[in-house]
Amino acid sequence: MTISENQILRADDLYHVYDTEAVDGNIVALRGIYIEVKRGEVVSVVGPSGSGKSTLMKCLGGLMKSSAGDVFFEGKSISRLTAAELLNLRQHTVSFIFQDSNLLPYMNVLNNVALPLKYMKVSPRQARREAMDLLERLGIKGQAKMLPNQISGGEKQRTAIARALITKPKIILADEPTGSVDPVTSRSILNLFREIIDEVSVSFLIVTHSREVAGFADRSLELVDGRFVAEHGTGIDMSSLADTRKIIIDATGNITLPDEVLSVIGGPGVFETEKVEKDNISITRVTETINDSKTKDEEVALFCPACGNKYEDFDVDTCLKCGALR
Repeated sequence: MTISENQILRADDLYHVYDTEAVDGNIVALRGIYIEVKRGEVVSVVGPSGSGKSTLMKCLGGLMKSSAGDVFFEGKSISRLTAAELLNLRQHTVSFIFQDSNLLPYMNVLNNVALPLKYMKVSPRQARREAMDLLERLGIKGQAKMLPNQISGGEKQRTAIARALITKPKIILADEPTGSVDPVTSRSILNLFREIIDEVSVSFLIVTHSREVAGFADRSLELVDGRFVAEHGTGIDMSSLADTRKIIIDATGNITLPDEVLSVIGGPGVFETEKVEKDNISITRVTETINDSKTKDEEVALFCPACGNKYEDFDVDTCLKCGALR
Protein backbone atom coordinates (compact mmCIF):
# COMPACT_ATOMS: atom_id res chain seq x y z
CA MET A 1 0.00 0.00 0.00
CA THR A 2 1.31 3.46 -0.92
CA ILE A 3 2.02 5.68 2.09
CA SER A 4 0.88 9.27 1.71
CA GLU A 5 3.32 11.93 2.88
CA ASN A 6 0.45 13.52 4.80
CA GLN A 7 -0.53 10.31 6.57
CA ILE A 8 0.23 10.37 10.30
CA LEU A 9 -1.60 7.27 11.53
CA ARG A 10 -2.94 4.15 9.84
CA ALA A 11 -4.38 0.89 11.10
CA ASP A 12 -4.80 -2.14 8.85
CA ASP A 13 -7.20 -5.04 9.53
CA LEU A 14 -7.10 -4.50 13.30
CA TYR A 15 -8.64 -7.19 15.53
CA HIS A 16 -8.70 -7.47 19.30
CA VAL A 17 -10.11 -10.33 21.36
CA TYR A 18 -10.46 -10.35 25.15
CA ASP A 19 -10.04 -13.82 26.63
CA THR A 20 -12.72 -14.68 29.16
CA GLU A 21 -13.88 -17.78 31.00
CA ALA A 22 -17.52 -16.95 30.41
CA VAL A 23 -19.86 -19.58 28.97
CA ASP A 24 -20.49 -17.35 25.96
CA GLY A 25 -16.76 -17.41 25.07
CA ASN A 26 -14.25 -14.67 24.33
CA ILE A 27 -15.20 -11.07 23.56
CA VAL A 28 -14.33 -9.76 20.09
CA ALA A 29 -13.86 -6.01 20.59
CA LEU A 30 -12.42 -5.02 17.19
CA ARG A 31 -13.24 -6.72 13.88
CA GLY A 32 -10.98 -5.80 10.99
CA ILE A 33 -10.63 -2.05 11.59
CA TYR A 34 -9.05 0.12 8.89
CA ILE A 35 -8.47 3.80 9.57
CA GLU A 36 -6.09 6.54 8.53
CA VAL A 37 -5.56 10.07 9.85
CA LYS A 38 -3.78 12.76 7.84
CA ARG A 39 -1.65 15.65 9.04
CA GLY A 40 -3.77 18.41 10.59
CA GLU A 41 -6.98 16.35 10.27
CA VAL A 42 -9.59 15.89 13.00
CA VAL A 43 -11.31 12.50 12.95
CA SER A 44 -13.95 11.50 15.48
CA VAL A 45 -15.12 7.98 16.33
CA VAL A 46 -18.71 7.77 17.53
CA GLY A 47 -20.63 4.77 18.78
CA PRO A 48 -22.57 3.33 21.71
CA SER A 49 -20.96 2.08 24.91
CA GLY A 50 -19.33 -1.29 24.35
CA SER A 51 -18.75 -0.71 20.64
CA GLY A 52 -14.95 -0.91 21.00
CA LYS A 53 -14.00 2.79 21.06
CA SER A 54 -11.67 2.69 24.07
CA THR A 55 -10.05 -0.55 22.91
CA LEU A 56 -9.43 1.03 19.51
CA MET A 57 -7.84 4.08 21.15
CA LYS A 58 -5.47 1.93 23.24
CA CYS A 59 -4.44 -0.23 20.27
CA LEU A 60 -3.84 2.80 18.04
CA GLY A 61 -1.73 4.48 20.69
CA GLY A 62 0.38 1.40 21.40
CA LEU A 63 -0.94 1.10 24.96
CA MET A 64 -2.36 -2.32 24.08
CA LYS A 65 -1.19 -4.85 21.51
CA SER A 66 -3.93 -5.89 19.10
CA SER A 67 -4.68 -9.56 18.53
CA ALA A 68 -4.14 -9.15 14.78
CA GLY A 69 -3.47 -6.43 12.25
CA ASP A 70 -0.99 -3.58 12.45
CA VAL A 71 -0.69 0.11 13.33
CA PHE A 72 1.59 2.53 11.49
CA PHE A 73 2.91 5.96 12.50
CA GLU A 74 4.07 7.84 9.40
CA GLY A 75 4.33 4.51 7.61
CA LYS A 76 6.37 2.81 10.34
CA SER A 77 4.88 -0.37 11.79
CA ILE A 78 4.73 -0.61 15.59
CA SER A 79 4.13 -4.37 15.72
CA ARG A 80 7.81 -5.35 15.57
CA LEU A 81 9.20 -2.58 17.76
CA THR A 82 10.85 -3.35 21.07
CA ALA A 83 9.35 -1.80 24.20
CA ALA A 84 12.06 0.90 24.20
CA GLU A 85 11.52 1.68 20.49
CA LEU A 86 7.75 1.86 20.98
CA LEU A 87 8.16 4.22 23.93
CA ASN A 88 10.46 6.48 21.91
CA LEU A 89 8.03 6.52 18.98
CA ARG A 90 5.11 7.39 21.25
CA GLN A 91 7.06 10.14 22.99
CA HIS A 92 7.79 11.90 19.70
CA THR A 93 4.62 11.13 17.75
CA VAL A 94 1.50 10.64 19.86
CA SER A 95 -0.03 12.10 23.03
CA PHE A 96 -3.20 11.26 24.94
CA ILE A 97 -6.04 13.23 26.53
CA PHE A 98 -8.40 11.26 28.77
CA GLN A 99 -11.93 12.05 29.92
CA ASP A 100 -10.97 12.36 33.59
CA SER A 101 -7.75 14.31 32.77
CA ASN A 102 -5.67 11.57 34.44
CA LEU A 103 -3.54 14.11 36.31
CA LEU A 104 -1.28 12.95 39.14
CA PRO A 105 -3.04 14.17 42.31
CA TYR A 106 0.14 14.77 44.34
CA MET A 107 1.78 16.99 41.68
CA ASN A 108 0.85 20.59 41.03
CA VAL A 109 -0.37 21.73 37.62
CA LEU A 110 3.06 22.89 36.46
CA ASN A 111 4.79 19.61 37.33
CA ASN A 112 1.99 17.55 35.77
CA VAL A 113 2.53 19.35 32.48
CA ALA A 114 6.34 19.17 32.69
CA LEU A 115 6.44 15.46 33.61
CA PRO A 116 6.59 13.99 30.05
CA LEU A 117 9.76 15.98 29.32
CA LYS A 118 11.44 14.41 32.37
CA TYR A 119 11.22 11.01 30.65
CA MET A 120 12.66 12.55 27.49
CA LYS A 121 15.80 13.58 29.44
CA VAL A 122 14.99 17.31 29.27
CA SER A 123 16.47 19.27 32.18
CA PRO A 124 13.97 20.13 34.98
CA ARG A 125 14.52 23.87 34.52
CA GLN A 126 13.81 23.77 30.77
CA ALA A 127 10.83 21.43 31.27
CA ARG A 128 9.24 23.81 33.79
CA ARG A 129 9.92 26.79 31.51
CA GLU A 130 8.22 25.10 28.56
CA ALA A 131 5.35 23.96 30.78
CA MET A 132 4.79 27.49 32.08
CA ASP A 133 4.77 28.85 28.54
CA LEU A 134 2.02 26.38 27.63
CA LEU A 135 -0.01 27.17 30.75
CA GLU A 136 0.15 30.87 29.89
CA ARG A 137 -0.89 30.15 26.32
CA LEU A 138 -3.87 28.11 27.55
CA GLY A 139 -4.93 30.74 30.07
CA ILE A 140 -4.20 28.86 33.31
CA LYS A 141 -0.80 30.24 34.32
CA GLY A 142 -2.34 31.40 37.59
CA GLN A 143 -3.14 27.80 38.56
CA ALA A 144 0.44 26.54 38.05
CA LYS A 145 1.12 25.91 41.75
CA MET A 146 -2.29 24.39 42.52
CA LEU A 147 -3.03 20.68 42.92
CA PRO A 148 -5.59 19.00 40.60
CA ASN A 149 -8.23 18.88 43.35
CA GLN A 150 -7.99 22.67 43.71
CA ILE A 151 -8.94 23.56 40.13
CA SER A 152 -12.13 23.27 38.05
CA GLY A 153 -12.97 20.56 35.54
CA GLY A 154 -12.25 22.89 32.62
CA GLU A 155 -8.89 23.85 34.11
CA LYS A 156 -8.04 20.17 34.57
CA GLN A 157 -8.74 19.50 30.89
CA ARG A 158 -6.65 22.50 29.85
CA THR A 159 -3.85 21.11 32.00
CA ALA A 160 -4.23 17.74 30.27
CA ILE A 161 -4.13 19.46 26.88
CA ALA A 162 -0.94 21.29 27.88
CA ARG A 163 0.63 18.01 29.00
CA ALA A 164 -0.33 16.42 25.67
CA LEU A 165 1.17 19.30 23.69
CA ILE A 166 4.44 19.63 25.56
CA THR A 167 6.14 16.78 23.66
CA LYS A 168 5.18 18.43 20.34
CA PRO A 169 3.28 15.35 19.08
CA LYS A 170 2.08 14.83 15.53
CA ILE A 171 -1.24 13.35 16.65
CA ILE A 172 -3.31 13.53 19.83
CA LEU A 173 -5.65 10.68 20.77
CA ALA A 174 -8.47 12.08 22.90
CA ASP A 175 -10.92 9.82 24.75
CA GLU A 176 -14.11 11.82 25.52
CA PRO A 177 -12.09 15.03 26.06
CA THR A 178 -15.20 17.08 26.91
CA GLY A 179 -17.14 14.34 28.69
CA SER A 180 -16.53 15.65 32.22
CA VAL A 181 -17.15 19.37 31.62
CA ASP A 182 -20.21 21.57 31.09
CA PRO A 183 -21.37 22.63 27.59
CA VAL A 184 -19.80 26.10 27.79
CA THR A 185 -16.41 24.69 28.81
CA SER A 186 -16.77 21.99 26.15
CA ARG A 187 -17.21 24.65 23.49
CA SER A 188 -14.16 26.57 24.71
CA ILE A 189 -12.07 23.36 24.61
CA LEU A 190 -13.14 22.70 21.01
CA ASN A 191 -12.22 26.27 20.08
CA LEU A 192 -8.85 25.66 21.73
CA PHE A 193 -8.38 22.48 19.69
CA ARG A 194 -9.04 24.45 16.50
CA GLU A 195 -6.49 27.09 17.48
CA ILE A 196 -3.92 24.38 18.18
CA ILE A 197 -4.59 22.67 14.84
CA ASP A 198 -4.25 25.94 12.93
CA GLU A 199 -1.08 26.87 14.78
CA VAL A 200 0.95 23.64 14.91
CA SER A 201 -0.88 21.35 12.44
CA VAL A 202 -1.31 18.53 14.96
CA SER A 203 -3.87 15.85 14.10
CA PHE A 204 -6.65 14.73 16.45
CA LEU A 205 -8.45 11.39 16.74
CA ILE A 206 -11.34 11.91 19.15
CA VAL A 207 -13.54 9.22 20.69
CA THR A 208 -16.82 10.81 21.71
CA HIS A 209 -20.54 10.55 22.45
CA SER A 210 -20.96 14.28 21.96
CA ARG A 211 -22.88 15.60 18.96
CA GLU A 212 -20.96 18.86 19.12
CA VAL A 213 -17.55 17.16 19.17
CA ALA A 214 -18.51 14.83 16.31
CA GLY A 215 -19.73 17.81 14.29
CA PHE A 216 -16.43 19.61 14.98
CA ALA A 217 -14.43 16.86 13.23
CA ASP A 218 -13.48 16.83 9.55
CA ARG A 219 -14.67 13.23 9.34
CA SER A 220 -16.68 11.10 11.73
CA LEU A 221 -16.60 7.30 11.73
CA GLU A 222 -19.47 5.30 13.22
CA LEU A 223 -18.32 2.27 15.23
CA VAL A 224 -20.76 -0.55 16.00
CA ASP A 225 -19.74 -3.87 17.57
CA GLY A 226 -16.08 -3.42 16.69
CA ARG A 227 -16.63 -2.44 13.04
CA PHE A 228 -16.82 0.87 11.25
CA VAL A 229 -20.22 0.81 9.59
CA ALA A 230 -20.43 4.35 8.19
CA GLU A 231 -18.58 7.59 7.63
CA HIS A 232 -19.89 11.15 7.90
CA GLY A 233 -18.53 14.44 6.63
CA THR A 234 -18.03 17.81 8.31
CA GLY A 235 -20.85 19.19 10.46
CA ILE A 236 -22.87 15.99 10.90
CA ASP A 237 -26.13 15.95 12.83
CA MET A 238 -25.88 12.95 15.14
CA SER A 239 -29.60 13.11 15.84
CA SER A 240 -30.19 12.02 12.26
CA LEU A 241 -27.22 9.91 11.23
CA ALA A 242 -29.22 7.98 8.66
CA ASP A 243 -29.49 11.10 6.50
CA THR A 244 -25.72 11.60 6.26
CA ARG A 245 -24.01 8.24 6.59
CA LYS A 246 -21.91 6.58 3.94
CA ILE A 247 -22.00 2.80 4.40
CA ILE A 248 -18.52 1.25 4.65
CA ILE A 249 -17.35 -1.94 2.96
CA ASP A 250 -14.08 -2.97 4.59
CA ALA A 251 -10.92 -4.34 2.95
CA THR A 252 -12.13 -7.94 3.27
CA GLY A 253 -15.46 -7.17 1.58
CA ASN A 254 -17.55 -7.24 4.77
CA ILE A 255 -20.41 -4.82 5.17
CA THR A 256 -22.21 -4.25 8.47
CA LEU A 257 -25.42 -2.26 8.40
CA PRO A 258 -26.45 -0.03 11.31
CA ASP A 259 -29.59 -1.21 13.13
CA GLU A 260 -31.75 1.58 11.68
CA VAL A 261 -30.77 0.66 8.12
CA LEU A 262 -31.27 -3.04 8.80
CA SER A 263 -34.77 -2.42 10.12
CA VAL A 264 -35.72 -0.29 7.10
CA ILE A 265 -34.77 -3.04 4.63
CA GLY A 266 -36.72 -5.62 6.64
CA GLY A 267 -34.00 -7.23 8.73
CA PRO A 268 -31.40 -9.85 7.82
CA GLY A 269 -31.91 -12.23 4.95
CA VAL A 270 -30.61 -13.39 1.59
CA PHE A 271 -30.14 -10.83 -1.17
CA GLU A 272 -29.15 -11.22 -4.80
CA THR A 273 -27.10 -8.73 -6.78
CA GLU A 274 -29.02 -7.26 -9.69
CA LYS A 275 -26.34 -4.82 -10.76
CA VAL A 276 -22.62 -4.79 -9.99
CA GLU A 277 -20.29 -2.27 -11.59
CA LYS A 278 -17.55 0.11 -10.48
CA ASP A 279 -18.77 2.30 -7.61
CA ASN A 280 -22.31 0.96 -7.91
CA ILE A 281 -24.14 -2.12 -6.62
CA SER A 282 -27.85 -2.92 -6.45
CA ILE A 283 -29.27 -5.76 -4.38
CA THR A 284 -32.77 -7.18 -3.90
CA ARG A 285 -34.08 -9.51 -1.22
CA VAL A 286 -34.71 -13.06 -2.40
CA THR A 287 -38.39 -13.68 -1.75
CA GLU A 288 -38.33 -17.46 -1.99
CA THR A 289 -38.23 -19.38 1.28
CA ILE A 290 -34.90 -21.13 1.71
CA ASN A 291 -35.04 -24.56 3.28
CA ASP A 292 -31.84 -25.42 5.13
CA SER A 293 -33.12 -28.96 5.74
CA LYS A 294 -32.05 -29.01 9.40
CA THR A 295 -32.51 -32.45 10.89
CA LYS A 296 -33.41 -33.33 14.44
CA ASP A 297 -29.90 -34.77 14.90
CA GLU A 298 -28.19 -31.45 14.22
CA GLU A 299 -27.04 -29.44 17.23
CA VAL A 300 -27.64 -25.76 16.54
CA ALA A 301 -25.70 -23.08 18.40
CA LEU A 302 -27.73 -20.93 20.81
CA PHE A 303 -25.24 -18.06 20.81
CA CYS A 304 -23.35 -16.25 18.04
CA PRO A 305 -19.77 -17.61 17.81
CA ALA A 306 -18.37 -14.11 17.15
CA CYS A 307 -20.12 -11.73 19.57
CA GLY A 308 -22.02 -14.03 21.95
CA ASN A 309 -25.43 -12.58 21.03
CA LYS A 310 -28.28 -15.04 21.69
CA TYR A 311 -30.21 -16.18 18.63
CA GLU A 312 -33.93 -15.59 18.92
CA ASP A 313 -35.03 -18.15 16.35
CA PHE A 314 -33.97 -21.72 15.50
CA ASP A 315 -34.10 -20.93 11.76
CA VAL A 316 -32.02 -17.74 11.85
CA ASP A 317 -28.49 -18.32 10.56
CA THR A 318 -27.15 -14.78 10.61
CA CYS A 319 -26.48 -12.89 13.85
CA LEU A 320 -28.56 -9.71 13.87
CA LYS A 321 -25.99 -8.01 16.12
CA CYS A 322 -22.71 -8.58 14.23
CA GLY A 323 -23.64 -10.32 10.97
CA ALA A 324 -21.64 -13.51 11.64
CA LEU A 325 -22.91 -16.86 10.36
CA ARG A 326 -24.30 -19.32 12.86
